[in-house]
Amino acid sequence: GNGGKQNYRSNVVMVSKLPEVKTLDMLFNLFGVYGRIDRIKIMFHKRDTALIQYQNAEMAHRAVRSLNNLPFNGSELQVKLSKDGPVAMPSDQDVEAKYFTKDYVDSGFNRGDIKNDHEIYTRAALPSATLKISEFEESSEGDVRNLLSADFPYVDFQLVKDNSNGICSAFVTYKTVDQASRTLATLHTNEINGRKMFIEFVQSQL
Repeated sequence: GNGGKQNYRSNVVMVSKLPEVKTLDMLFNLFGVYGRIDRIKIMFHKRDTALIQYQNAEMAHRAVRSLNNLPFNGSELQVKLSKDGPVAMPSDQDVEAKYFTKDYVDSGFNRGDIKNDHEIYTRAALPSATLKISEFEESSEGDVRNLLSADFPYVDFQLVKDNSNGICSAFVTYKTVDQASRTLATLHTNEINGRKMFIEFVQSQL
């Protein structure tokens, strides 16, 4: 149809059927896998809907392809390109709205900034039940295991020593994509003993 043509260049996606979202950062962690996010806004009067503004349209398209119909917290996320323009920041007077809109441009938390690798988004795997957790010290393995099993028990945990200085990564598999997605959304960039964990999806080896 013609409908898709007009907003083909949209860099904003609309996410609906969101379950109760605890924080904007959970959305940022999940949707930031597929592109550099500038702003996120949860609709004040429709809390199960959010607008996510990416740096460009290509990233927004990747997010739609990758995350539409994702099982998440018992719901199936509906992700499509938005016909609305850019996400506006609320005025300073609008104290309530400030809780529902956040700007991430200079946060330093976009994945491309953390890794200093702006191609990272084009290599991102689709959501899967297996996560790669990187950037933690070998001595933190117990803490990492505890954190990763706090909400759901994982079914497999493989530790990989990356190099001689004791920095590790791990491949962790959950029972469902939903559980893995929620773990990534909740725990990405959590600090363990002074280092921020980096969490991404990997194509499962099953």
